[in-house]
Amino acid sequence: MVSPRFALTYKVNNIMNVYGGVSIGKRSGYPQINITNPTVDTYEFTTNNIGNETLISYEIGAKGQTKNSYFDAALYTYDYKDFQTISLDVSEGTANAGKATAWGFEGVVSTTLTSWLDGYANYAYIDTEYENFFDTLNGERVDLSGNEFRLAPKHTFSIGLDTIINISGDWDFFANTRYSYRSKYFFNNDNLETERQEGFGLLDFNIGIENFSKGYKIELYAENATDKEWNRDVGNAGKLFGTTTAIRANPRFYGVRLRAAF
Repeated sequence: MVSPRFALTYKVNNIMNVYGGVSIGKRSGYPQINITNPTVDTYEFTTNNIGNETLISYEIGAKGQTKNSYFDAALYTYDYKDFQTISLDVSEGTANAGKATAWGFEGVVSTTLTSWLDGYANYAYIDTEYENFFDTLNGERVDLSGNEFRLAPKHTFSIGLDTIINISGDWDFFANTRYSYRSKYFFNNDNLETERQEGFGLLDFNIGIENFSKGYKIELYAENATDKEWNRDVGNAGKLFGTTTAIRANPRFYGVRLRAAF
């Protein structure tokens, strides 16, 4: 399978390059077999063919670097044909979503703030839409045209700080903190309000000392330090029985890590 790509880059100066490109990508289709067990002693199966997915993408952007900083920014658009996604009826597996589009922006900046402190920030925006998508649920045809992609928040961003300071000989003190945010998004392609994750942010950090040459490391860490409650998934197989199920994400975790290399 051939996936052509064409791109042009122009060097504006010693600090920045700009570029533009177009590419065509393909994802192979395949025969799909779905097996169900209506009773303990019997089973039923259906077969269908998942069509090839085709993506045409366009992108323009700029990249640059100075003595202490790096930046990267890009605008893009995606045009899909026979987009492969998860069917509303989980027993059906994958479905072709017909025509779908997405466009957005991504940007990242990293910089050395002081001789001992680095920082970074990135932001992404994406707008998605199924333009012509008919799916099935419990044997009924459902029109999902105009809906957003599942698991596609419009806004995401993260910021972080990293430091490392020599304290004695081969021993270094280090600390890292990261905050990431995702705006609201839907868990399934039918975009039900009852199956939506509201916007949330997560804070992680770690702090410790390390002897890199000898492989020693002592670290205090915290993941989801503010103990934010959010779900990894909602919907799942329970929808087939009329009861939506949910998978909760990890609560706050904190602890100590010790490492030694021999």
